[in-house]
Amino acid sequence: YNTVKGIIIAIDGKTIYSINPLDGAHRILYQAADIEESDHLFVSCIHPTTGDVVLGVEREGRLGVEFRSLSVDTGQVVPISLHGVDLWEYEPRRLIYTPQGEQCIFAADEPGILPEIGHFSSSGEYLDWKFPDVDPDHSPINRHGIFDSDTSCIRAYFFEQRASVVLAGSMSAQGCSDGVGSYARFKNLRNPVVNSRYLFVRSEGSEGFWQWRLARLDFQTLQVQSVRIIGLDHNEIIQYCASDDDVFAIRPAGSYRDSDKIQLLRASLRPAGEPPAPTFAKALASVD
Repeated sequence: YNTVKGIIIAIDGKTIYSINPLDGAHRILYQAADIEESDHLFVSCIHPTTGDVVLGVEREGRLGVEFRSLSVDTGQVVPISLHGVDLWEYEPRRLIYTPQGEQCIFAADEPGILPEIGHFSSSGEYLDWKFPDVDPDHSPINRHGIFDSDTSCIRAYFFEQRASVVLAGSMSAQGCSDGVGSYARFKNLRNPVVNSRYLFVRSEGSEGFWQWRLARLDFQTLQVQSVRIIGLDHNEIIQYCASDDDVFAIRPAGSYRDSDKIQLLRASLRPAGEPPAPTFAKALASVD
């Protein structure tokens, strides 16, 4: 979710879309003609000031990632040069611009290892080098940090403090229970989504692999609470994201295998002023 522009950014292979969360209207922002089937185009971050989309291109057989900036307003794409940034002969894997004006660059010197992170000023001046305990691939970010999920715990690396921490769960014990911080338990966690206040993550439920559990972590209290979504099968969700006010989910419009159309569903995160109806749009509000 692009908090600066108030839109959803979606990616499908080599095409980037802008989706209006109020009415579902969408348009193509960019089609990368130079992307091969074996390449991987991904969103590296959303610029916290301009709302521009920072894209990464991972080429087959190359460790280093190419970066380019996509203007949401004009659709113009320009390459991002890291010339002059000293990565100690490491190859860049992910580029993140922080609200503090820094460039955070995850970098590695060989495949298959957890990347390290370099902190640089906006002009490329070296500030610090750290060894975070988070995997930057597919991990969401907000203005405070980057978040990932191990099998049984939720981890974070905070940009300003330049430190890693386990926010909830345990690195050695699995389970399925709510609680505060390390007292919560998870099993087979999936990739989380975040806004400025909450982290949402799906995991295996108490009844086994075929039962989903959706948990919400409050960044302010570290309280983990299971959330029940009425009217939406977790197995139908293709992808989801969150703003500070809503959660958005994408599911097939028809049969999961046969449909070439999708539906965008919205759930309010604000307390409802009336008894919640059994629909997805009211479901998350009902737990509050």
